[in-house]
Amino acid sequence: FIMTILRTDKIAGLESVNAITGSVEMRAGQNMRAEIVNGNADFNLGSSDFTIECWYNPSGTTGTANSLDVDLLMLWNNTNNRRSYGLYRDSSNSLGLIGSSDGTNSDMQSFHSYTFSDVNAWYHIAAVRISNTATVYVNGAVLGSATVSGSFYENTVDNLVVGGQLAGTSYDSKIARGFISNMRLIKGKGIYTANFTLPTRQLEVTPETVLLCCHSSQDPTHEATGKTLVAYRSSANNSFPKASTFV
Repeated sequence: FIMTILRTDKIAGLESVNAITGSVEMRAGQNMRAEIVNGNADFNLGSSDFTIECWYNPSGTTGTANSLDVDLLMLWNNTNNRRSYGLYRDSSNSLGLIGSSDGTNSDMQSFHSYTFSDVNAWYHIAAVRISNTATVYVNGAVLGSATVSGSFYENTVDNLVVGGQLAGTSYDSKIARGFISNMRLIKGKGIYTANFTLPTRQLEVTPETVLLCCHSSQDPTHEATGKTLVAYRSSANNSFPKASTFV
């Protein structure tokens, strides 16, 4: 894999401390999939509390325009009606959680208007469900909440995708452009209950963590809980997702 050294980039307000020690560059022709483990028992959220969070930087000049859909983490096969949940921003600048109870209808959502004002900056994004309320946070502040009751559709067939979603057997749908860092999925616990101070260190595995990736400066497929990640590219003309370092 190619390591890309980027400009010095400190998170605003963190002074010499940097939570983003490594990230993965997506260029709208690349993403990664987390292979199915035990029928996706870890990844199917059901009616449980959860936290999905990551750092996202929408910069980049190659690939899908920033005005189009950006999928950050999706257990979602759009073509085959095996839609479960995901964290994404749509083309109308609504950001947050999308979900389905039956695999077809998007009836479990917490979407809120948000525009990335600086496409070269890092944003911390989180979607948290506690009981029947799903709250979306950007940079530690509540963006909005919605009632999300019931269970997400159980998808035991498809891979979880980081930086895109499935459409049938294709991974080319709604691939993100930019950089993703510290993608973490926690099942069984909503860790943010109100406005919070941004993490100042690389995220760690907690007892409830079922996915933690996009944090290595050398290996884009590194995953901290033992899951297998597979890099994807749309064609031989595309490079694979690249690991990057922020110093």
